[in-house]
Amino acid sequence: MPSLFRFDQTHRVPADAELVVRDGKRTRLFPLTKDGTCYLRPTVVWCAMVRGADGRRKPVRFSTDKDAAAVMLVDLLKDIERRKAGVIDRFADHRKTPLAVHLTAWRTSLSANDRSPEYVAEKSMRVRKAFDACGFVFPRDLNATPLEQYLATLTVAPRTASKAGKMAKAPPRTRNHTLQALKQFVRWLVVNDRLARDPLARLKPINPKAGITRRRAEFSLEDLATLYAVTAERKTLRDLNGPVRVMLYRVAVNTGYRVSELAALTVESFDLTAAPPTVVLSGDHTKNGLPARQPIPRELARDLAAFLTGRTGIVWPGTWVDRSAGMLAKDMKTAGLLVVVPGPEGDETRDFHAFRATYITNVIRGGADLKQAMTLARHSDPKLTAGTYARARMEDLGALVNALPTGTLQVANQVATSDGGREGSETDGETSSSERGYTVPAELIAGQGLRAVEDDRDELKEVPPGGFEPPTTRLGNRCSIP
Repeated sequence: MPSLFRFDQTHRVPADAELVVRDGKRTRLFPLTKDGTCYLRPTVVWCAMVRGADGRRKPVRFSTDKDAAAVMLVDLLKDIERRKAGVIDRFADHRKTPLAVHLTAWRTSLSANDRSPEYVAEKSMRVRKAFDACGFVFPRDLNATPLEQYLATLTVAPRTASKAGKMAKAPPRTRNHTLQALKQFVRWLVVNDRLARDPLARLKPINPKAGITRRRAEFSLEDLATLYAVTAERKTLRDLNGPVRVMLYRVAVNTGYRVSELAALTVESFDLTAAPPTVVLSGDHTKNGLPARQPIPRELARDLAAFLTGRTGIVWPGTWVDRSAGMLAKDMKTAGLLVVVPGPEGDETRDFHAFRATYITNVIRGGADLKQAMTLARHSDPKLTAGTYARARMEDLGALVNALPTGTLQVANQVATSDGGREGSETDGETSSSERGYTVPAELIAGQGLRAVEDDRDELKEVPPGGFEPPTTRLGNRCSIP
């Protein structure tokens, strides 16, 4: 086995160096080279001369600690023997490659699979932030425990200017998106033989509804009518008078635009002469960064045409964007409407964002299919559209089940036959039985595949679904439905 040593390195002798001969003093001395121009100084790192799998000997550096260097030397010798036997560790080179290099290769792979630049940028951003927070540099550093702590304490910046600088805890959906990006990257490492196993396999997404402190309720048509009528007579709030706030609420509930998006609308954003009329917003002001074009009802378009006459610039300016929930709460209080209402999963809040939930619910209730609902809601995930925003009222569910076919078989308990209930009589296509006291229509017998039971042999005789074989004298007056 090779021995550990620290070899001498040559260094230039400084011009002002004092050349002395050993005299027993406690002075650190370094020997000179033969020509006297350099001095020899041992390295700090322990080394060993190792013969590799190719048969060539070369010095290998290990560690400044001799015990650690001895362990590393043994591992290297084992790896050399495995290579000689043809057992190659295909992950060895990738383990030495920084995660930043792997992340760049992953971005290239996503782009090659026709992923949009926005998708690639978002995924890589989430992974890079997690690795930087946990201090992961190489693949061997990947560990589920630090990532679990990182996800539990993940924060996001607020969307409103009034809360600038105040970080809030990330909602469950955001933490799940980050976890999904991390697991996607690690699975890519495993599939491409860059990592032996998935160290994040035990991490599971959390319930998206867990920890939700605010569930949005919807506004009924009656509540909206009351809110509009009362608000139109109210005084100015947050630089918006009553009629202006009414039009703001109407546009919000008929477009699904968020507060920040509504605050960015200008007079030029309304294309009221198009078919259908639309409200256009550039990607600079939308949440997903994509341009939005929302169609609106013709009745609202007619009212907007009169409302926008003589106006220029931003339609709803002022400070209301930072206090939209409080502004709406005051109008609702005056109208006698509750802000917090009971819901199927607990109390639900009707704040300004509830206008968007009302819009998506009405879209689905109006008969839109899943693709249409996702397009109008501007969602990329159908679970977000149907599971988070859409609401199902009990009266809607009742009307739905009432329209379903019941599929019941109605059998009269006592039906008098036209021949006085004599055995074997048939009246108007019905097979009768005076002994049992009920009648079964012949078409039901044919459709259900009734079986006749023989009295003398207690055997079942199958009847084909396409027709019914009339009972003979050997059959008793008993029927059974399988």
